[in-house]
Amino acid sequence: MCGIGAVIELPEWFKHQGDSNSSCPIHSVIASSLDEPFQGYSVYDNGDNDITIESIIEEQYQSLSRRGPDHISKLNIQNNTYIVSTLSLRGQYNNESHYQPYFSENEHLLLYNGELYNIPLNENDTFYLYQLLINNSKEKLNEIFTNEIKGEFAFIYLNIKNNNLTFGRDFFGRKSFCFTIFKNKYLIISSVSSNLHHLKWYQINNKNIYELNLNHFNITNFYTYPSLIERKFIYPTNLKNSENNNLTNIELYNKILLKSVYKRITNINNNHNYIGILFSGGIDSLLITIQTHLQANENIIIELYNVSFGNDNMNDILNNNLNNNSNINNNNSNINNNNLNNNLENDKIDYNKTHDRKCCMDVYKQLIKKFPNRIFHLYLININKQKINKYKHIIQSLIYPNITILDYTIGCVLFFASKGKGYLYQHHCNQLTQQVYGKSKVLLLGNGADETCGGYRRYFKRFKQSSWDGLNSEMDLDLNRIWHRNMGRDDRIISYFGKEGRYPYLDEDVIKINREEMELCDICNLNERLEHELKFGNDNKHVNFGDKLILRNILKYLYQLEYNYPKKAMQFATNSSKVCGFKRDVRAEEVLPNFLN
Repeated sequence: MCGIGAVIELPEWFKHQGDSNSSCPIHSVIASSLDEPFQGYSVYDNGDNDITIESIIEEQYQSLSRRGPDHISKLNIQNNTYIVSTLSLRGQYNNESHYQPYFSENEHLLLYNGELYNIPLNENDTFYLYQLLINNSKEKLNEIFTNEIKGEFAFIYLNIKNNNLTFGRDFFGRKSFCFTIFKNKYLIISSVSSNLHHLKWYQINNKNIYELNLNHFNITNFYTYPSLIERKFIYPTNLKNSENNNLTNIELYNKILLKSVYKRITNINNNHNYIGILFSGGIDSLLITIQTHLQANENIIIELYNVSFGNDNMNDILNNNLNNNSNINNNNSNINNNNLNNNLENDKIDYNKTHDRKCCMDVYKQLIKKFPNRIFHLYLININKQKINKYKHIIQSLIYPNITILDYTIGCVLFFASKGKGYLYQHHCNQLTQQVYGKSKVLLLGNGADETCGGYRRYFKRFKQSSWDGLNSEMDLDLNRIWHRNMGRDDRIISYFGKEGRYPYLDEDVIKINREEMELCDICNLNERLEHELKFGNDNKHVNFGDKLILRNILKYLYQLEYNYPKKAMQFATNSSKVCGFKRDVRAEEVLPNFLN
């Protein structure tokens, strides 16, 4: 993993462009219409007049160095500045051949951030991409990007001879990539949207890879990604009950997901004997954990990070609550939401009574019982209001340019989970150690599972309104905008700690099988839940009927685990929204009040 950035001096004529986004020839091409609801102020309203480009470059250097703590370089070429930092994960540890940039004087420069999975796992993917870019025509590269490149990446490539700057990211935007224009004088492209200078940042659109000619400053689409694969089987050919779901499809999906996990845990150098998983206890993280165990070397320790928000004094909390959680096969009627609307000041919120902590403890006990030879380290991360306030400005700076209440409350969970400091749970004596830091540099996350397997509750509402067409359209909408709503934000937060997030559910081959080989009713059969509601009325005990059906059936039929906990949004399942001070009637899409103040 790396952090990449470029500061490009703009020509004199550019400085006389108007102050609106539409009049900016660069912004109008590389920004997204998804940013429009959050415009707020002009793209050129960029900080105080006494801010210098030198101070911004220094801020970029410091911020990017956190993403790549093993090595950082800064180059000046033709009055432009290029910065790249490296976290050495692939191949031999501290191998200087993996350090960046890749540079041949007066010819080529590559700054690359990410992981490519279409090449042998022991090969250097930066060198692979560099060779592609310098040795192939634009037409050939378009063919390669369409048919061969698979992975999570962002890059900046300078052809020094032609003075062309090519930059872009993968289709799902799994690596943060942002831009800003400073006082009509500089274009800044970066993995980080560091905002100490109150610059107005935007996410670089995921639909294209762009080419900017640095002689004439005209910008074009170097490559346009194909649209999201259309789902082949929307309507059920033979609507199946979940108990008799097609075992062939279950095995197929499990096989392709296993490969996705394998690719993300085996290209880690021998210096790292730990793999981390953000572990809510939800079905997504449980399945990733099992598949990681089945494929990781026996010496690998799997670290599970679980976050819960409460208020003190409750840090000496490993008491009977840890013994009183329900069994994973229980219908979970003991999960009580009645207190969620109470004011924080009137509650003492026990960290162990949040939804995610209960799920986590139940699932963890199942894991160690089923796989006794694997070492699982469970970190119970307890966060109170004081800790949130301590890191508030850092978290807000990292989620930016995402600025909603939802971004902040989810960002708080990801921030403390990625930090990895928690109580190490000793299951054999049911006690906690002192707080310690986890050691994983690679973190697996369940991003994309809800969007691809029908996990959000509003999908059922859309299904009731518009049947299978409506469900498919809503899932498509979310998958097409996941780059803007989730992925860049999450990458900026995780990378702040010098760690890399990887996302098995968003693997290109997993998406392809999901949309080309599987019937939608095999992925999520919400018809089952609708029939139950029509027959018995709406009850919260069965809100998970049919959602993420394919994942539940993999657990049930292939791993002999039944999972019946209901889906609950991260900010409510961890209590982050409540401890942050937001009531349930606040709209999550609202802009965060007093952002960065």
